[in-house]
Amino acid sequence: MSSLFWYRLLFRLRLHEADSMAFQNLVNAVFQGGADDFQSIAPWGSAGDGGNDGYVRSSGHYLQVYGPKAGSNWSPAVAAKKSEDDFQKLLNKWNGLNRYSFVLNDRFQGVPGPVEISLQNIQKLYGVDADSIACAQLTDRFTDLKEFEMMEIVGGVPGHQPTFIDKRKIGELLEHLANKVSPNGLSSKGLAPDFDEKIEFNGLSDAVGARLRANSYQDADVTGFLNVRGQWLAEGIAQELRDLYAESKSTIIDLEDAADLRYVWMVGKVIPESAHAHPHSFKAFHGAAEVILAHFFEACDVYDKPETSSRTA
Repeated sequence: MSSLFWYRLLFRLRLHEADSMAFQNLVNAVFQGGADDFQSIAPWGSAGDGGNDGYVRSSGHYLQVYGPKAGSNWSPAVAAKKSEDDFQKLLNKWNGLNRYSFVLNDRFQGVPGPVEISLQNIQKLYGVDADSIACAQLTDRFTDLKEFEMMEIVGGVPGHQPTFIDKRKIGELLEHLANKVSPNGLSSKGLAPDFDEKIEFNGLSDAVGARLRANSYQDADVTGFLNVRGQWLAEGIAQELRDLYAESKSTIIDLEDAADLRYVWMVGKVIPESAHAHPHSFKAFHGAAEVILAHFFEACDVYDKPETSSRTA
């Protein structure tokens, strides 16, 4: 596993576990590494911090940090009101306000609509750039830091990698899908126009084609997860699957049912080794692997895409 992936994994773990103060300390550490003139602000007396948890002097970028207690059922409406109230404090007490960011420990669940609406209203009414920074964006900022800065925040990369940790980027998505109590149900989206054509073009059987179609209707679970985690992870998973498909083509020669055999082979390779020891875990990960392959089949990261000329002829 690359050191960068380890750093991301450790940082994500810190975010998941962080209480309010620990989260603010992580935010300050990331911004201090990314901007030489970032200044964190400590509350003083009855005035508090004036709505300012830290700011970048040169750009007038002010932060308000909100880190609900881990496991608490915090209210999106309360968070939205806090974003509005703290912005008003900034207007009244601080100078040079050009950008306002509400930094939220959403624990990778996504920023609630009321918070985004509040920030949009601020931008419209006051002409100040207003946005949210959630865990996915904070993690991306973290991995843009120099390695020694990342090390200072999360510690060194472990020399021993536990066998139960999936070392691949796809492992995050697999675990998310496998641990879901039930899928979101049928997706409202339609299949890509060339979905069936791609099945036929690659010589997949009706049985495997049916599995790809059925699993593609759980695509909302995949896209929702990747939208929150960020493009970095989505692109990493896509590359892992492209490499896996290339390996399947060199491993399984062009027999009559080679396309189906490659599908079964890839599903087996996607499932982590640790899941094979437990029947229930294996079943959950097997289902998750098929949902993932269906998503990236449609995105043309596994199997070959039909020639454009064949669709227009």
